[in-house]
Amino acid sequence: MKTYQSYGGFENITEFVADCRDLRNDIVESLQRDSSVSTILEGMADAVYIKSSDGTVLDSNQAYRSAFTPGISPTGRQGSAYLDEKIAAVSNASDQLIMSGADTLIFNHFGHDAAGKAISMRTFKASLLGLGQPRHCILGLTRIRFMETTDSHLRLMPLFGYWEIFSKLKIRDQKIAAAVARGEKTKHIADSLSVSEKTIENARNSILKKLQLDHPIDLIKLLVRLQDSGFGDFGV
Repeated sequence: MKTYQSYGGFENITEFVADCRDLRNDIVESLQRDSSVSTILEGMADAVYIKSSDGTVLDSNQAYRSAFTPGISPTGRQGSAYLDEKIAAVSNASDQLIMSGADTLIFNHFGHDAAGKAISMRTFKASLLGLGQPRHCILGLTRIRFMETTDSHLRLMPLFGYWEIFSKLKIRDQKIAAAVARGEKTKHIADSLSVSEKTIENARNSILKKLQLDHPIDLIKLLVRLQDSGFGDFGV
């Protein structure tokens, strides 16, 4: 069974950007000539794919298929039908950004391949709009790295679950959580938000419950970890 490559040079962002720009130039030139892009895609070691405006895969290479749809063609299907849930969510959000006017995107993310193996990814997406090929809208390239249990990225994965919950809290609750983590007194938080102390206490307890934390000190530790890992700046 064919496997895809583990990249030792994953952190070399300059090399990655150069590879992506070269690929985009080749794809743009091919589409403008109304030529097939399949040969270009198959020449790439990274997972490469082209999508329509609604996220339907129009073309992909063997590296992409081996990683995410072994034995099944992704052509004509949307990523949500076969991708890991976390990967699909990021994929859909980045597709929407491209269709909303973003020219290029580069981002790191995490998830699982088709075999359920934890992977770290760096993805490049670019707009293909305006090239005379109305169905070809989004070019994607994903560089994949397998993750071992000693990998620092893998140790971060539980934080993504906490961050997903925290980011969905109401803005006021996020402010309350950050204030608690900074050690601010309940009265001070209540005064700053023009609410009662009881409201702050209820909100704090609700936040702890949603995050499945037992004590405010656990909230402080969590927000410190999230801040140190680059998820946000809470002033802690």
